Amino acid sequence: MEKTYQKVASGPVSKAVNSEAYSTFKKLVMNENGHVRFSWKTGDSKKETKGEVSNKSEKVIESIDVAREQQRVVIDSVEDGEITLETTKQKGNYGEIKMDDFFENQTYTRISDDRVLTLDQKINKGIDGVYENATPPPKYVIAEAKYNKAQLSNTKDGLQMSEDWILGSNRLEDAVGQELAEMIRDEMILNPENVQSLLIRIDENGNVTKSTLNSFGKIDK
Repeated sequence: MEKTYQKVASGPVSKAVNSEAYSTFKKLVMNENGHVRFSWKTGDSKKETKGEVSNKSEKVIESIDVAREQQRVVIDSVEDGEITLETTKQKGNYGEIKMDDFFENQTYTRISDDRVLTLDQKINKGIDGVYENATPPPKYVIAEAKYNKAQLSNTKDGLQMSEDWILGSNRLEDAVGQELAEMIRDEMILNPENVQSLLIRIDENGNVTKSTLNSFGKIDK
């Protein structure tokens, strides 16, 4: 799998990490596990003009586009037969990359951290993806990607993707931050139709199917 790592590491993301886009309005951070996190830059209280904010916003959009482009490189390499998924980690990461691609080719934007960009990244435990919909309802989607026949797990907080699991052990806060987590929690109480939990299954041919989950983490019939 060295070929995969070299192809991804030398691609557009490595160039983006060194670009000006991440030193201003928002920055992209790749940690030691290869996970990408978008974080707000703090400590600069200088008031900015609308033009300055607009320019920086455009750079943020460009950085997200770079990440999505890198994900497409991985998807195409797998689905063209150039790379074979050999390990559970690779299959899980491919599933998460496909899930991002599935949502972001619609009206959704990923708002959670730890976007997966390579097949050999360390698996990040917690919520796989949280997305905001530009055409609600639902306004927010909390999603779990499963490759082929992989199943949701039972945990000390209950079944994976149940409401107890999502809200337990600070998973939602870890995924989107305290402020967004509080907004999503409020929507779950006041406007439950605005928050949807989905299971995204990716088969061996790369086909994607989605299933709506109830508050217990079970598929709605």
